Amino acid sequence: MAHADTPAAHYLNRYFPEINLHRHQLVLLTWSKFTRSHPAFFGTSSINLASTDSLGNAMIVLDEIDEMKGILVNQIIEEALKMPLDCLAFFRELYSAMNHPQKSRSKQIMTILRCNQQFSQLKKQTNKLENAYKLTMDYKTVDALAQTNFIFNVSSLTITSSHAWWSQDDPDNKRVVLTKVRPEVSKNLHFYGMIGELHRLLKTLIRLMNAWGGSYQDEVNSHRTDLDNQLRLEDAVRTIGDALWLSQETQRTVDRLTQQPEVKQANFVPTRFADRCGQHLQKYGLQLTSLTDSDAHLNRTQIEVVNVQTTPEKFLLKLVKRGIVVGLSATVNVETVLNNFDFNFLREQLGERLIDGMKNLPEEVLSEFDVSRRYREKEGKVRVLEVTTQSAICESGTCLRQLIRQRVPDFRLSKEQQSWLKELEQDVKQTMKKVHQQFQDSQNPDYYAFIQKRYLDLFDSFIYFLGHPQIPTFLGLQSILPKREEDYQSLQMSGRFIENVWQGLTQALCSAEAIQPRLCMIAKKLSPNQDPIEMQVATALKLPAKEATRVYLLSAYATLGVGQNLHYPIGKLERGRTLAIAPKSARASDQRFKMVDIGGVYLGQVTNVFTQIPAVATQQNRFQWIKGFYELLGLVDNGEISLAEVDRYARFQGQGIPVRQFRQTLSYVGAHTRIILQAVGRLDRAFNKLPETTVMLGTEVADYFNVTMLADYQLGSVAQAIRDYQRQKKHLILTPDQIQGIHWLEQTCETQRAVDEMVKHLQKKEEAGRQYRRYRETLIKYPTMTMHQYNMRQTKPEFAYLQRNDTAYRVQREGENFDFKQDHSGNMEVSAERADLPIIDRNPGLRRLFNENQWPLSWQATDYVMNPAQFDSYLGILGEKCGQYLIEKFWPVRLQPLTLPNYELFDFQTKEHVLVDFKHWRQPHRRDVGDERRHVKSKLTEIQQRDPGKNWRVLIVNLLEPVGTRQFHSQKLRDDRIMEVPFLLNRKGEFAVTMADQREIGDFLNG
Repeated sequence: MAHADTPAAHYLNRYFPEINLHRHQLVLLTWSKFTRSHPAFFGTSSINLASTDSLGNAMIVLDEIDEMKGILVNQIIEEALKMPLDCLAFFRELYSAMNHPQKSRSKQIMTILRCNQQFSQLKKQTNKLENAYKLTMDYKTVDALAQTNFIFNVSSLTITSSHAWWSQDDPDNKRVVLTKVRPEVSKNLHFYGMIGELHRLLKTLIRLMNAWGGSYQDEVNSHRTDLDNQLRLEDAVRTIGDALWLSQETQRTVDRLTQQPEVKQANFVPTRFADRCGQHLQKYGLQLTSLTDSDAHLNRTQIEVVNVQTTPEKFLLKLVKRGIVVGLSATVNVETVLNNFDFNFLREQLGERLIDGMKNLPEEVLSEFDVSRRYREKEGKVRVLEVTTQSAICESGTCLRQLIRQRVPDFRLSKEQQSWLKELEQDVKQTMKKVHQQFQDSQNPDYYAFIQKRYLDLFDSFIYFLGHPQIPTFLGLQSILPKREEDYQSLQMSGRFIENVWQGLTQALCSAEAIQPRLCMIAKKLSPNQDPIEMQVATALKLPAKEATRVYLLSAYATLGVGQNLHYPIGKLERGRTLAIAPKSARASDQRFKMVDIGGVYLGQVTNVFTQIPAVATQQNRFQWIKGFYELLGLVDNGEISLAEVDRYARFQGQGIPVRQFRQTLSYVGAHTRIILQAVGRLDRAFNKLPETTVMLGTEVADYFNVTMLADYQLGSVAQAIRDYQRQKKHLILTPDQIQGIHWLEQTCETQRAVDEMVKHLQKKEEAGRQYRRYRETLIKYPTMTMHQYNMRQTKPEFAYLQRNDTAYRVQREGENFDFKQDHSGNMEVSAERADLPIIDRNPGLRRLFNENQWPLSWQATDYVMNPAQFDSYLGILGEKCGQYLIEKFWPVRLQPLTLPNYELFDFQTKEHVLVDFKHWRQPHRRDVGDERRHVKSKLTEIQQRDPGKNWRVLIVNLLEPVGTRQFHSQKLRDDRIMEVPFLLNRKGEFAVTMADQREIGDFLNG
């Protein structure tokens, strides 16, 4: 807190007089102190500094606001893990409380509980769950592959860490068995349904406890006149719990849950979920159920639930409700929900109250931010390089020489230097082989190549720095810090091996330098005395400033890539070479006039954007599991992936199958870009720079860097140089439009895979047929979907509709390959017109059929539209429905669907053994006529061989008259066993089969 007579107050009054410390107080807090509760000086209660009671109407300024997201997520998960709920123990307590004779309880409290029959309704709900799921009995896993298993619930999705679970009644052993084998229908107790019902019961109880506590508080306080002796809500809730005979542990859980913002509605912003964003994680939260077997409870499996209900966005909305909140950050406009707030959700919630303050800054202020412009005006430049280890063979024994030839082509090695280098390369070769041997048999055989490349990318940057003595300082950043020990069994790098290579390269490349360059690894765990990071940085930067020693700082993005100032005093190595780039408004006393920025940076491959979900579930790694899926569900809320994609990811994860991260998403690119922007921002701190700054881009760094949404003044000199390099080299920059196209393609392929899987089993499994029928009948009813309609189905991959609010689009199609082009061109159109709905609408009988079945004859622009693979299925069922109606109307015949094992080989059959197939195709991938006929003949042969006693025939019917002037007529093929009808309706929607063809078709249908 800044008071009027302190140095801090004098500084603020001089530079920020608007604060006016004579009338206001300024309180500076770290994020962790601001977002947590602290014990009160007097009394036993805790104080939440972010509450309305503490803040009043104070204006809050949040510096580096996007950093707050990660801090809050971690705190929310940590707090949730502190209050796990033992489901069965909790239910037994509640069941006992509900069914205990009420006469023995306080009449005053029971009067409150019975109000509006709330107690009886809760009792009814509790007893219903006991009857359905036998929750007072022990639940026990059998044949479990692991001691701990996780089950996640969010919205309509349930995913597991291993395999699907079923609960089965086991009356002989007086227990309920949890098994991976589907039980008989009569014994199935629907485990996942039970978890969902228990979650709803808990929410009901918390809501009622809060309401009952409030009523009891009001009643008691109405008889207390002393304001200092008023009953608090927390104590009132505890009194209700005590009257219900809840245990102390359960009461503590109830206390914590009733303190959450969603429960204390008076202190929380009512949230709207009618729009696009926040439909899952924001709306429903995340629930983790863990099944744990232990010697401490051999007779039962402990079923614990952790509820993550609040979100950082809700915390921010709560702050906004009580007053003005100003957020500051240089990277806040980089869209991502991984390490930034979901501003799409906040924008929907706040509307015009969310203000972009950058639009109100004057031009002269914005120009002060443009460091790159001032650097260019002084003829400074940034050299951008990419790592070249793609051409280096890691285990060849010559990889370092290859890199030296590429990085320092004019350098000539003496015989002694060559000898040193050969010895070093043998060490590198042996180490690379050890890495290969260690990881080649892992679940992901590419790990060894990844680790080898990470080493050689780093060595590439060493060679460039050491081979250019005019560079005094260099910063190397990676996602993971090296280990000090020599460990090849870890994905982390060996610090000892790195130091050995550095020493060898220094001997080979820097023998002419009077003082050898130094490598400083900056990490608390690598410091012998565990020195703070700031102290290690200061010690390292004294080398160029005081000792004329070139230095390479090696660290992690999370350590030196954010929040650290790495400029240092100009020393002998830089004196007389620097360019002054101070802004005009800078004061002569500013110490940055005497400082210089680091001369170069190596940006290693970024691999820590998503939280790594562990391969095996344990009680100790619950935090990583929750955070990993929390991040993925944030992408779902932002419309970047679907619940079906998360489900597929989880299934692969549970089966130990290597699964690709969601890198082709807006949030991944944004988070990756933000990490790089923060890292290169370390090189724009001083008022002096070297004439040339070098940036070396590691593997894929340029591929996931997108700053097209930022103005020049928002980018430093290095960031602008990387952007210009991308343009010069014509790098494919993943813009939001391109990412959207990639996502649409993935959704189309997802549907195609699901449909292919269904079709593969149509002649074998009745359930596959029912699923296929539901899928196609949904399409004809919902060619477009609202957000609500889509959310009800998005866990099914066949319903991967595209999020776009139009009714027509084009896509390039070659067979089963699709390409959503940036210019929206393509040879395939998806629309009601291309499906010929206007023609169908002109036929009165078909119009009546569609209206009666609520099948739309025009598409309405909503939130989602079917993808191209769904459009194929849509055309198929349109042809079937229209064709069946017309055939049954104009010929005395009934069409019936085929049954197993012939289901869906053709659309329909008649009692006269005629197989009927309707065609309604006008797509660029349609089969050649000859191929189509051969396919029909093969299916006919298959059915005939299966049932040789009947004379099977096939009627192929095209629904609409083909476009053009060519005349078509009905014809018979293959000994008159196949008949082709060119069309039933003309382009006006009129029935257009001639009388002669009608008679011929009738004769064919009737045998």
